[in-house]
Amino acid sequence: MFLNELGLNAYDIALIIGCPIGAVIGSFAQAITLTISVESPPVKEGEYTVASKHLQDLRSGWLGLRCILGAIMGLIFGLYFIGSIQETPSTLASVCP
Repeated sequence: MFLNELGLNAYDIALIIGCPIGAVIGSFAQAITLTISVESPPVKEGEYTVASKHLQDLRSGWLGLRCILGAIMGLIFGLYFIGSIQETPSTLASVCP
C-alpha cells in the first residue's frame, strides 16, 4: 500500500481513515440536534411543517458543507497524532483503563 511506503504503520492509517469518518458522523449528529427539538417529541398535530423546496436545497447545502468541514477537521486531528501511537502492548493498556 502506498501509505506503508511513507513509513506509516497500521495505527497511523487507521487514524487517517477513522478520524474523518467519526467527525462526519459527529457533524451529522450535531446537525440533527440543531434541527429537531431534543427536549421532547412533537405533542401537537401539525407542529412540524414541510419546508419549501428552496429552503430544503439550502439546508442540504448547509448539511453537506457541515459534513465536509467535519471530515477536514477529523483529518487534521488524525494527522496531528500520526506517529504518537506505537505498536506495543502498552498502547492497548493506555487506551483501555
